[in-house]
Amino acid sequence: MSIKTGKTWILAPLSLSMILTLTGCWFDDGSSTSSSNSAKTDTPKDETPANTTTLTGTAAIGAPLVGANISLNCAGYNKSNATTTGNTGNWNFAIPTANLPCVVNVAGGTANNIANTQNLYGLSLGNQTNVNITPLTTLALAGASNNALGLKLEDLFKAANIDFSKLAAQIDAAVNKLKNDLTAQGFNYPDIVDFNPFFTAFNPQAGNSYDDLLEAVMAAIQAANSNLAALTTTYATGGALPAASTGNNGGNNNNGGNNNNGNNNGGTTTPTNAIGLATFNNYSTADNEAFFNSVKGTYPVAIFRAPAGKESHIGEGSLTISGTAENWSLQLKAHDGTVINALNNKSVIYGALTPAIGKLFLNNGNTPDKHISVDVTNSGQITGWAGGFAEYGFRNNILGYGTVAPEVLKHLAGTWQGDSLANTCNKPKITVTITADGSVTNAGKGNLSCADASIENKWDGNDDYITSSIVDVGGWQNGKWVTTSKTVYTIYLDQTKGGGSQAQGGIRLTVDRIDQKPESIQAASTLSGFSGNIETVNAIPFNPNAAARTEPTTEELADKARLDGKSGITAIAASNVTTKTYTYSKAANTTGITIDGNLIKLQFNSDSLLTSSEAGNWTLAFPAKVGTYECTSTLELAKSSGDSAYLSLNNITFQYASDSINAHSGKSERNTGGACTVTVLSVGNTIEGSFSGKLVGVLGAQYTVSQGYFSVVRQ
Repeated sequence: MSIKTGKTWILAPLSLSMILTLTGCWFDDGSSTSSSNSAKTDTPKDETPANTTTLTGTAAIGAPLVGANISLNCAGYNKSNATTTGNTGNWNFAIPTANLPCVVNVAGGTANNIANTQNLYGLSLGNQTNVNITPLTTLALAGASNNALGLKLEDLFKAANIDFSKLAAQIDAAVNKLKNDLTAQGFNYPDIVDFNPFFTAFNPQAGNSYDDLLEAVMAAIQAANSNLAALTTTYATGGALPAASTGNNGGNNNNGGNNNNGNNNGGTTTPTNAIGLATFNNYSTADNEAFFNSVKGTYPVAIFRAPAGKESHIGEGSLTISGTAENWSLQLKAHDGTVINALNNKSVIYGALTPAIGKLFLNNGNTPDKHISVDVTNSGQITGWAGGFAEYGFRNNILGYGTVAPEVLKHLAGTWQGDSLANTCNKPKITVTITADGSVTNAGKGNLSCADASIENKWDGNDDYITSSIVDVGGWQNGKWVTTSKTVYTIYLDQTKGGGSQAQGGIRLTVDRIDQKPESIQAASTLSGFSGNIETVNAIPFNPNAAARTEPTTEELADKARLDGKSGITAIAASNVTTKTYTYSKAANTTGITIDGNLIKLQFNSDSLLTSSEAGNWTLAFPAKVGTYECTSTLELAKSSGDSAYLSLNNITFQYASDSINAHSGKSERNTGGACTVTVLSVGNTIEGSFSGKLVGVLGAQYTVSQGYFSVVRQ
């Protein structure tokens, strides 16, 4: 069934109609249509374990899908979450033979430790018991289902009765069309005798032509700013496939596999796709020999940092650990095949093989060709550097690197703002500005020096990369501490610029998703010397201009009316320790009002001794420009920033005379917490606006401030 020309085998796929002829009638009208009005059951009543067929296969997307759920919809039989995939994407499940054929779905799980959010589909027909579930089977099956039955894949899988005879008649054409479309778009289609993406067994690791093609297809989808689900929908109805990315067209590159044994011919341009974890052979730290025998081999690694003038070395390279525990060697190859470093422990000044921490280190000088350090973990992660000053950086378990700014930076584009983690500087605001082309600015105050600082950086593909990790997150739920795991993604820009003796400049962004804009980000930069860090967690999108408005709401007009056109402040403070609501409203022309630069400070004291019905000593400071601003924890910070406000409420006495509340907006040495927001509506002759917040005192008293309005009439 194949044509051989010279040394190349040209695919001539086995026709499925031939399969049906050779294997006899594997379904009839009764098995596929007689139960069309019957509910499907997990186990037919007349089936016994002896009359089953075990389906096996592989689920992969250029890396194996691990721990993913396999579900089946067969002729008169369905099974949800029938089994899960193993570490190589392998799966198997026995179904009643009488209920073949089946459509198979895979969902969930992880690929390269990243949560899988895609649904993929495969098909069992005839005597084909190996059922692959990949992007290729998903695309081909979508086309066949549309042409044969007019059904989308998700509807096909939910169908109570599937006319498998019509579906089978379209599969050959769908596979051939997919092959032609892939080839036309520059992909390398597997040159394997009788290859069929649905049924040909394969090992999802680099060097396997099927797996390499899957990687290339997924990379092209990402480069086209699309996803598999969207492509499947358009392709099923005649849409085109994306073009193969240059240098990533299904050759022997390994962006997501495990161990390609040195096949690192990934093309001519720097790749930007993932490289997964290595697979070590029974990793052991029992002794040097056990450790070395566990980790020796050749592994793909990303060269993500190179010296000036050596940028061509950035890309997918390889690390080879070879020899014996007594006479061992390390070799690091660059993306273009250049040997960066090749050292043997017998010919260096110092060599260390340290099983306890997974370290391999060879030092014969400071230059990159004479100095290499490698760290490995039993999970298969490899990290390291070459050169006494870490001129080269390399690792696996990496999601993105290379000269092209990753797609996630487009999702993050904008301005973000959050509180500093600093305690010594009273938690000033940190502002992170990100552009779609990869420029990032992290600005705030150094948490040790409390001095203004700003770090600017840009993704240029040298010392920039993205990783993912799984972290445990805990919290109290119904009186119990509950821990859940989630995947987080970290974007490093100029990773080695970590401060101290290094030049400052590195920026680290952490998010909980990279497929779209997250709700918040974390950002950190280490400053040189003893200035500390610029660091914030849970920074949220920030745009003061977006909230700018000049017309008060109906409620604000009612609050404003209490001031009777005079300078003043009015608000309601409701305490959490009493049911009584305290209203403080006082208006004056000039008394108690000061203007300090771009900030207005209004302080009102009661004209008489404070009673249980009065509240006094309000202090409100805000920028003299239209917009909505969050409050800082101290007046001085509000005055210096120009983009934040401040609110305090003192001497609310009712049953807390000894507290003298001093309830400010935010945490400080004298307060337990709080927050407020101020909106400036007018900055002309009259500066006015509204405010609200929650203020907390040192002894625990809380006040919810609402219906706040201020007005300053300039004289």
